[in-house]
Amino acid sequence: MDIIIGIVALAVGLLIGLLAGLARANGPRFELAGIKARLDEVQATAMATIHERDEARAEATTLRAALAEHETLLRLARQETETMARRVDEWEETKAKFLETTRASVLTTAQELSSKLLEDHKRE
Repeated sequence: MDIIIGIVALAVGLLIGLLAGLARANGPRFELAGIKARLDEVQATAMATIHERDEARAEATTLRAALAEHETLLRLARQETETMARRVDEWEETKAKFLETTRASVLTTAQELSSKLLEDHKRE
């Protein structure tokens, strides 16, 4: 019976040793699998980041084009405003000259009419 116990103990010992050896042999493989999984995660994150960067660059290009277009429109609006302001100033100047000429004409006409009326009155 001692021999059987010895054989069982030897078999259990061999089995434990075999399992321990397998665990040590598989440990690096499990560790390697973890490293590969982490590497895959990092690569996926890197690809997502590159994609986001490319999208951001495309959006920045679109926004730059829109900004340039709006700056052009603003410059044109300012030019048009300046042109309108000059036209208003010219109109005011023309209006003032017209009023001055009209007043002078009315005054001249009034003087001529007054002179004629006085002459007519003297003749009577």
